[in-house]
Amino acid sequence: MFEIADTGGIRTITMNRRPVNAVSSDAYRELIEVVERTDRDDTIQVVLFASALPHVFCAGADVNEVASILGEPTGEADVRRQELARDVYERVRAIAQPSIAVIEGAALGAGAVLASVCDIRVGSTAARIGLPEITVGRCGGARHLSRYLPPGRLRRMYFTGMPMDGTEAKEYGLIDELTEPGGAYEAAMDIAERIASNSPLALRLAKRALNESEFEPLLEGYMIEQSYTVRLGRSADAREALAAFFEKRDPVWQGQ
Repeated sequence: MFEIADTGGIRTITMNRRPVNAVSSDAYRELIEVVERTDRDDTIQVVLFASALPHVFCAGADVNEVASILGEPTGEADVRRQELARDVYERVRAIAQPSIAVIEGAALGAGAVLASVCDIRVGSTAARIGLPEITVGRCGGARHLSRYLPPGRLRRMYFTGMPMDGTEAKEYGLIDELTEPGGAYEAAMDIAERIASNSPLALRLAKRALNESEFEPLLEGYMIEQSYTVRLGRSADAREALAAFFEKRDPVWQGQ
């Protein structure tokens, strides 16, 4: 389901499972393997999650698999699938590199959650982001989307199953950069290239600082961030960044 392409320190992980990139348990396991491999790759500085299908990012869970699981009397298979989903989304959220979701068309259910655990979301006005699980007897990933949406708007989406379009998602901050249809990938690559120009070491430490401090109280979170500042400040890349600034030249990163 996932195709990988690398260019200039930027890895694009492209979903390609027709007709709508529905996510099965096997797809979750495949994504775990892809994320683990990417996390360990020091040559990758930015990760993009995109779709090979022009009108859909990811339309959610594989409903055929869900229907099969719900037919089992014990419920154990359903519990295992939920555990697998939690594992996937936390691995994507915690991946070492900054991540960008490229949203053209529908990002529903699992697709909405996948986009939400990326660091940045670039989408077009053709995007549709929603949690339609209630319409098929399930609950969705509202806790993840609650990082961006106000409670009332989130609950309206949750209880009705109706998605929001790209323009509304941008107004709420769920989409960070909005483009015309077909323009999201190019805009995402522009951001990725800007990110990739920075020290790979600094990017990884900055990502850790943000993830570890995000859910902490203000002072404790700031202390975590400061600890990474001190750690980064002792690196060769930090010295090179200052030297390049004063000498008005491009830095040459060593990653140490």
